[in-house]
Amino acid sequence: MGENAKKMKTVRRVATLGISLGVILMFVGFFVSGFTTFTTFVSLLGGGVILASMVFFGFGLFLCLIEELAEGNKSEPTV
Repeated sequence: MGENAKKMKTVRRVATLGISLGVILMFVGFFVSGFTTFTTFVSLLGGGVILASMVFFGFGLFLCLIEELAEGNKSEPTV
């Protein structure tokens, strides 16, 4: 397995963990009895964790692709 594939696998795992945690927090916020400030905060926190994980995944994917492109340009001879 290549170095970039290992990095991408790590990014994917961390993003999956974050999205799972965010979904759990959102469900806890939605289904806890009563409409209090705490349940609203937990729901918003879950949404924020999901959004942050998606941004993290996009950023990690972008960096892996840029690295792959840079390595490809190094190996090709320039004229």
